[in-house]
Amino acid sequence: MGDRGQVQLVSEGNPDLYLYTHWTANSLPETVANALNRSRSRWSDHEYLNRIIFSEMIQDDVLEDIGYGIGFGLHGDVWRVVEINQDTETAGVKEINYENSDFSKLDFDNGNWVYTTEMMPYDLFIAEHATMFVSIK
Repeated sequence: MGDRGQVQLVSEGNPDLYLYTHWTANSLPETVANALNRSRSRWSDHEYLNRIIFSEMIQDDVLEDIGYGIGFGLHGDVWRVVEINQDTETAGVKEINYENSDFSKLDFDNGNWVYTTEMMPYDLFIAEHATMFVSIK
C-alpha cells in the first residue's frame, strides 16, 4: 500500500511546492523538524530551505528512481501533509479526517483535513517533533 505524505511549502506570490514521499509519511513531522533544526541559518532563504528539507527526506535513497517526488499539487492518495509557511516561519501537521472520509480524491478537494499540530513557529515545531538537535551559537 504505502505510507504516502507530502511537505507543502507555502510562500506568498509563488505556487505551493509539494515534496512527496511514498513510504515515510508516518515519520514526516520528525524528518521536517530535523531539517528545520539543521537549517536555522537558511530559514529566510527559501530555495535553500526547500532543498535542505528534501535532502533530509531522501538522504538514504538519493539515487533511487522511486519513493520521492517534487510537484505543484497535492498528490491524490496522501494521508499526512506537513505544511511549512515560509513567510511566517510556521509549520504544522494536517491529516485526512477519516471519520468523514472514504479516502478519495474528493476528500482532498473538499478539504476534509484536520490539523493534528496547529501552525506554530519553527522553534516550537522542532521542540515537539525533532529527534536530532544542533547547538545554537
